[in-house]
Amino acid sequence: MQELKEGDRIVLLDIQDQYTTLKPGDKGTVTGYSRTPWERQINVKWDCGSNLMLIEGVDRYRLLTKKEMEEELKI
Repeated sequence: MQELKEGDRIVLLDIQDQYTTLKPGDKGTVTGYSRTPWERQINVKWDCGSNLMLIEGVDRYRLLTKKEMEEELKI
């Protein structure tokens, strides 16, 4: 997994939470990290309004490409 920093824009590829309404393709902004004794969680403010965290090494995501970020700015 790539190291994310606050403010990075990501797109969800897969999430293991069966109860979430998030789906692959949803986009969000990284707001920070949280740690538990067992894992590191990525705090995300999702464009759909959710604040569900991702579990590093379990859930899959990728950074938005430069082109995708430019497209977002045009909207």
